[in-house]
Amino acid sequence: MLHAVNAVLLFLLLQSATGFRWRSLMVAALFALHPINVESVAWAAERKNVLSTTLFLLALYAYDWYARQPEFAAMRLWLCCLRLACSPSRR
Repeated sequence: MLHAVNAVLLFLLLQSATGFRWRSLMVAALFALHPINVESVAWAAERKNVLSTTLFLLALYAYDWYARQPEFAAMRLWLCCLRLACSPSRR
C-alpha cells in the first residue's frame, strides 16, 4: 500500500515539476512496476525504506508547494523541514 502511495506521489511531483502528464505517468508506472529496491516492497521487515521514501516524497512535494507560492513562506518551509526530519535515515 505504501508503495502505491509512493507511485502516486512520484507522479504528482513529476507532473508538477515538468508539466508533462503522460511522461510523468510513464515514469511513475515504471517505478510502480519495478521499484528500486524490490526487497523493501516485498518484505514487511524492510518497510522502513518504503516509509522513508514516502516521507521524502512528501517533503519534496512540500518544498515544491513552498517554492511556488510565497504566501506563508515560513510556515511552508517549516512543514518541509519537519517532513524531511521525520523520514528515517537509510543505513
